[in-house]
Amino acid sequence: MISNHLSLDEAQISKTYVNILLEHMRNRAMADTDIFLSQLNVDKDSLIDDEGLMPMSKFVMILEEAAKYIGDENLGLHYYQHVDFRRLGIFGYVLLNSTTIGEALYFSSRYYCLFQQGMEYNLVVEDDIATLTYNITTKNCPKSRQDAEMTLMGAVTLIRFLYDGLWQPSAVHFSHEAPDDTSEHTKLLGSSVHFNKSFNCLFFEKKLLNAPVHNIDIQLKKSLTITMEQLLSINQEQLEEDWFHPFQEKIINSLENGVPKIDDIADKMYVSKRTLQRKLSNEGLSFLSVIESIRYKLASNYLSASEVLPQDIAIFLGYSDVSSFSRAFKRWTNMTPLEFRKKHRITPK
Repeated sequence: MISNHLSLDEAQISKTYVNILLEHMRNRAMADTDIFLSQLNVDKDSLIDDEGLMPMSKFVMILEEAAKYIGDENLGLHYYQHVDFRRLGIFGYVLLNSTTIGEALYFSSRYYCLFQQGMEYNLVVEDDIATLTYNITTKNCPKSRQDAEMTLMGAVTLIRFLYDGLWQPSAVHFSHEAPDDTSEHTKLLGSSVHFNKSFNCLFFEKKLLNAPVHNIDIQLKKSLTITMEQLLSINQEQLEEDWFHPFQEKIINSLENGVPKIDDIADKMYVSKRTLQRKLSNEGLSFLSVIESIRYKLASNYLSASEVLPQDIAIFLGYSDVSSFSRAFKRWTNMTPLEFRKKHRITPK
């Protein structure tokens, strides 16, 4: 069994989002969420603190499994249908008190990183077209259809609430494959919805950005944005002081070519091998133990939160074949990869 499962510095997301999901399951599908969480071996008490964070991979797993549990393959599209944006706390209040749609989307893209890590959420304007793009960037977490559809639909829902309840984007791109039935996508997002694209994007006319938002509290917005900027500054300082996360990312990005050497990772971090070894020693870690822990955590994340095949996971983790990966995984968990996946997934209704 692997001794240190916590050395992987995972991307996090606010627990608010999983609690909104659980509320949706109870209110819209009459689901027993206690049973649901127990089937996924998730401790419900760990989700009580709405202001806390949880691993993004766990959220994605819960979201994907929730779609199967309540029999709604379009759960991501429906997630925000009945959400009051104030439920998102200070973030939601900032969005609702923006002076224009453009300001709301700017605040959304600027502050989203405070509530979800390991992703890109950008507003770009070129000529007369505006694009809102969302993608999971961390390899610690598999990409998720439900997460992508939830996030883009959340932006659409916000615009409809602030501007026009019948508004539709000019086009929508999703990076995942098209589901068998796309009628709900057409119904909610319009006729120009495309799949298997490079990025998850909303396209719309630039002039929408100037549309005013009415009945806002300007003083509240000013106060909240000051707070958000302070939080953003603290977050940036923490990122600048962090060396372990980029260290892990460089290992992860190297794994497909096999187990990297410490000299190569040190070079990529622009430090000496001795300096890197000292930093690891100060944390009570060794280079190989970190690699082992990263491989374990990535494997468990992909097995529990995606349908990626074990042979593809093996390649991603730098194993020569799936048998080598399976032996390592059984050494870590006393289970084969497929046994582990079965234990952490729910059979569709």
